[in-house]
Amino acid sequence: MDIKLVPSGSNTSESPTSVSSLSKFYIEQVDTARDTDLLAQLVLKTLLTKKGTSITNPSRGSSIASLAGRFNVMDAADAIVTIQQEIKDVERQVIEMQSRTSKYKPRERLQSISVRSAMPSDSSITISMTIINELSQASLLKVSV
Repeated sequence: MDIKLVPSGSNTSESPTSVSSLSKFYIEQVDTARDTDLLAQLVLKTLLTKKGTSITNPSRGSSIASLAGRFNVMDAADAIVTIQQEIKDVERQVIEMQSRTSKYKPRERLQSISVRSAMPSDSSITISMTIINELSQASLLKVSV
């Protein structure tokens, strides 16, 4: 499974057109994640957490990681539908989790996740999604399964 966080300005053809900005993903120093970086990290962590593995919340997570390597036995169109459903479920989980606490700032709170594209190849599917916070700032996240 490949994961790619796309910095703003790196590929304008994939930049969101209806949001105010893209986050920049780079490491200057080891520090606590915050703002849109924290939000992208939270979405990614939830997306890659296998459902049933969290002791405190067994329903948290998704089944995306279990899809890796299954495209020789699973139809790509079915896999894309499954992945899109899992992403919508992750969106619901993150919004629900954040609604129970006031520790997140508006730029760290999820407004929505939208799937921009799903591109199948012979051995994987690359999903591009836009993570939008409550200030309408966006981060582009690509995951290949």
